[in-house]
Amino acid sequence: MVFFSFFSLLELTILVVSVSLVISVSVTLFMEFSGCHFGVCDFAVVKFFLVSISLR
Repeated sequence: MVFFSFFSLLELTILVVSVSLVISVSVTLFMEFSGCHFGVCDFAVVKFFLVSISLR
């Protein structure tokens, strides 16, 4: 039981780190290639994130 909760915490931490990494990389790539404004980039990243969640 303790091992399971520790594993869940570890998994959650890895998930949060990977999600934030993906978001920052996506924002950087959007800004590099399209040179768009922050609002558009944020919206595109959020939309992509929601789509990838719904595909799982």
